[in-house]
Amino acid sequence: MVQLVCGVDSPIRGNDAVVGIDVGVQERAVVSAGAMISKRTVAASEKKRLQRVVARAKKGSRARRKKVMQLSRHTHREKVRNVHHLHRLTTAIVRNHGTWIAVEDLQIKNMTKHGGAHKTGLNRAILEQNWATFTRQLEDKAERAGGKLVKVNPKNTTQQCSQCGALPREKLTLKDRIYYCHQCGHSEDRDINAAKNIAQRGIESLLSGGNLPDAQELWINEFKRRFESAQNSCLV
Repeated sequence: MVQLVCGVDSPIRGNDAVVGIDVGVQERAVVSAGAMISKRTVAASEKKRLQRVVARAKKGSRARRKKVMQLSRHTHREKVRNVHHLHRLTTAIVRNHGTWIAVEDLQIKNMTKHGGAHKTGLNRAILEQNWATFTRQLEDKAERAGGKLVKVNPKNTTQQCSQCGALPREKLTLKDRIYYCHQCGHSEDRDINAAKNIAQRGIESLLSGGNLPDAQELWINEFKRRFESAQNSCLV
């Protein structure tokens, strides 16, 4: 008798809603509904210790090869832990927040390619959060749950007011954590404000592409009508 064992991806039952997600380095991700996901903290002390041990070992020696293998195993274990954590995280987002997901279309390689020594810390922080893997997993799980992930233009998602669409008189910097609109008086966490703008752009993209089922499209049109009504009331 031959026994075959197969791995089958289980279907994900998701929350049938549209959600915008803003990725960052202060928080790993912020959902338009207000949920904040803490950033990944990399424990670099053990890796640095192993790197020092390798550097001190005699080149070409058996001891050095052994230490190099220890360093490789440690790096691999950390990578696997992070991927597993991302799987739990992205599954929870689809299940609890929405299967119709909007994220910024970020060019991560370009963002981390330049900047010199003064930007080294920011580049490292961006790479540590694994935005690309996070987005790929979200896209796969959204589709398996019957939804879709769309990437939207990131221009001014942080600067624009999510209530009235106005831009600030002075551009926000990374130090500014609270968004305040001089036009309508709206005030909230800058990342939540950005996530709401991303959600709104995602709604427009999904509607224009005809990717939503009829019932979902009716709900989205109502959401858009209320958003535009709020914008008009702010401008009066």
